[in-house]
Amino acid sequence: MEKLGGHSYPSVKPATNEERRGMFKDILSTIRGKYAFLNSLLILKPKAV
Repeated sequence: MEKLGGHSYPSVKPATNEERRGMFKDILSTIRGKYAFLNSLLILKPKAV
């Protein structure tokens, strides 16, 4: 474990490009529903004149 700022953190192995793509797709699939819901609320919000 590496000590940084008084805290111990486990070491992290570098990710391959394929692993990065997978992580990115996982993140997008996680937020997709929430984003769509918030976007629909914002579209319904009346615009100030």
